[in-house]
Amino acid sequence: MARIAWIEDSDATGEVAELYAELKQTSMRGNVPDILRTMSLRPDFLRAINQASRLHFTDGALSRAEHEMIASYVSAAMPGSCSCRGSSTRKRRPRCATGTSTLLA
Repeated sequence: MARIAWIEDSDATGEVAELYAELKQTSMRGNVPDILRTMSLRPDFLRAINQASRLHFTDGALSRAEHEMIASYVSAAMPGSCSCRGSSTRKRRPRCATGTSTLLA
């Protein structure tokens, strides 16, 4: 069950239904990604994020796969992006996807 309220396909009307149809046509899987559904209560946000995402992932100097690879690397490399925490008294964070281990304050 989702913790964030959103509009299901069967309940979509008006602008949201139009956006969902557009998203399904442009999606590689033919569906509306859940991350976008979270904005369905604000169709203006949903449209803006969809437009920005399409612009970002448009092939240009980099392919979509290269964009995805860079986004994954940056996400993993960002300080504090790992939510795991050690239980020792020194509060050392276990190694995360970046292979680093840092002391917590």
